[in-house]
Amino acid sequence: MLVLPESVEDETLEATRRRSKWENDDYICRGHILNCMSDSLFDIYQSFESAKELWDSLESKYMAEDASSKKFLVSNFMGYKMIDSRPVMEQYHEMLRILGQFTQHNLKMDEAIVVAVIIDKLPPSWKDFKHNLKHNKEELTLTQLGSHLRIEESLRTQELDNNPKGKNQVGSSSVNMVDGEGSKNQKKSNGKRKFKGKDDKSSNKKAKVVCWNCNKPGHFKKDCRLRKVNKDGAGPSGSKDPEKQQGQNSIFMQKSNYIQNYISVISEAFYVQDDNVAWWVDSGATSHVCKDQYWFKDFQPIDDGSVVKMGNVATEPIKGIGSVLVTFTSGKCLCLNNVLYVPGIRKNLVSEIVLNNCGYKQVLESDKYILSRHGSFMGFGYICNGMIRLNINYPSSDNSVCMASSSTSNNFHKSELWHARLGHIHYKRLKDMSKMSLIPAFDMQNNEKCKTCMLTKITR
Repeated sequence: MLVLPESVEDETLEATRRRSKWENDDYICRGHILNCMSDSLFDIYQSFESAKELWDSLESKYMAEDASSKKFLVSNFMGYKMIDSRPVMEQYHEMLRILGQFTQHNLKMDEAIVVAVIIDKLPPSWKDFKHNLKHNKEELTLTQLGSHLRIEESLRTQELDNNPKGKNQVGSSSVNMVDGEGSKNQKKSNGKRKFKGKDDKSSNKKAKVVCWNCNKPGHFKKDCRLRKVNKDGAGPSGSKDPEKQQGQNSIFMQKSNYIQNYISVISEAFYVQDDNVAWWVDSGATSHVCKDQYWFKDFQPIDDGSVVKMGNVATEPIKGIGSVLVTFTSGKCLCLNNVLYVPGIRKNLVSEIVLNNCGYKQVLESDKYILSRHGSFMGFGYICNGMIRLNINYPSSDNSVCMASSSTSNNFHKSELWHARLGHIHYKRLKDMSKMSLIPAFDMQNNEKCKTCMLTKITR
């Protein structure tokens, strides 16, 4: 009953109860409608006494169906565009809400057409997923499409959580990667110039400047401290007061010595080093690499054009592959499988990644490297020239390679060792250096001749 029953003088008790119930229901309905309105609309529609009058007024104003409202609704659905900055499921629900308004206006659209339109409106980053849905021969319903979109979005969110943007990109080490197709693609990519926008941090860095006065980097000539000292002092013309001049000269010497004390790192030194037999642990190498074939226990030549990529973008050909048996000073043996034979590389490298995949535990603490497996100690190494060098027993070699064993101290006093160490100089010169205490004293009674020196004197 939408109309208030009229009150009469001699109404029955049942009619009175019915009219009271209607007034209560009308009061509650009117309150619910006004409660859902904004403050501005509440001030306008609070004067209506009954819920029916209030609802008729709202319906006449907002629920008027005409051709223009239907056209606007259709254009709103067809012109909807999905973007990458918002969740796809949220935009999918908005399109379903627009389709729900179609039902209110008695507009019907085939479900297959609706599914095709929604697939076309997926954001650009979903291009591959959109093509897969289009190539699917089975027809999808709106429910199935929503399920596919929800699963795909959850997988993308999980992938972003595992690999967030801007991660890992700092502190990457050089990696020796094996490439069987050469470095043609790499050369092409290196030839491209990368565009640097305004927000590039590297553009804010100042170029390294060199002082024209002292030839030291890091400051201009006007800020040079040596130039200021020369201005404050007497300069080349001298000073009338000798004590003042002497004091200024001492200050100048102290400051100049302070400026010239720079610390530099020498990456290579010209001394005999056993890089031919040493093994180094490389955290960036993807495979074990050896430069000498005599290390291999079993060897298989390779001539398919495979190369090894260095950290400096250089490449070296791979000549073979095999197994290497390395014996630590502890007596334990480490078997390295699939070791690449690269004669052009400078050091024998043990891949830390491959050891980790094989179940080895590696601990680096206090410049000491400890290798173990399943709780059993294998061997150790130490930091040498910025890299980790394994402490192993070296195999026997010819006289051209200088090796000093830590277990025997007599090798340090052999004339052959110092002869090869010092560049195969004459034995008389070694005797003179021993007398001058430049090298340890040793017995010079050696009738054997150096094979290397004999080979270099052969006429070619």
